[in-house]
Amino acid sequence: GKLDSNKQKPIIPYIDTSRSKTDRKLLAAYNGFIQKQEIMLPQSMNEWKPDLIFTTRIFSNGSWNEGGRLFGGEFQNQPKSERSKILINNQPVSEIDISNCHATMAFAEAGVDWFASHSQDLYQIQQMGYWPREVVKKAFSIVLNVDNETSAIKALVREATREYWSFAYKQVDRPKWYHNLIADLKLAYPEIAPNFFRARGLHYMCKEGEIALLVIKGCLQRKIPVLTLHDSYIMPSQYSVPVTGIVRSAFEKVVGVNCVVR
Repeated sequence: GKLDSNKQKPIIPYIDTSRSKTDRKLLAAYNGFIQKQEIMLPQSMNEWKPDLIFTTRIFSNGSWNEGGRLFGGEFQNQPKSERSKILINNQPVSEIDISNCHATMAFAEAGVDWFASHSQDLYQIQQMGYWPREVVKKAFSIVLNVDNETSAIKALVREATREYWSFAYKQVDRPKWYHNLIADLKLAYPEIAPNFFRARGLHYMCKEGEIALLVIKGCLQRKIPVLTLHDSYIMPSQYSVPVTGIVRSAFEKVVGVNCVVR
């Protein structure tokens, strides 16, 4: 449900739909399969411990179209450097990511297949050349996830303070830099500027969940143990090529455009 007076999102009752029943059946099969695998997480001093994974799909705001990411497993709380040390059935792993996932979805909504139309990095286009890539990437995510420009500015200032942007980037060490950044984003990405400040992030998370379910289904058919982390997937390294193909196919089916997987 929506935030209550205690700033919590309560679990709310719902009536099952054909969608929820299908999701539950697939996740039950996935959980049964993955719990038969040995997933070992790295600990200090070359010690390991098992990750007891039970995956659920969580929607938000009382809507089947908001949220919908998959959660379950301590591996999801580990930094990428630690996830690279995971062992699945005593095998080393690879992690692949859908590059610019939400941004690609945002362009697809506007009828633009970004990677078919452009050869350049989405966050380093010429019009944004004044700004560091990391700043553009974070700002892009913020303007897609908040519901007004004031919230976007507050989020940018918090991120700049947390990451010490003013020390790292001269562009941020000046008055009201955030106004200039937002203005440049609107000019650089006119196709999707109408979707800025409309809190579209939860809708893109729902698409991430749909993609993850298709990836799980494809991997189950091939008996490939795969761990999902929103727009990333972890599997024994020997399966990285087929899983990459499954992810690309799932993204195109859900979003309607191609993606880049790294």
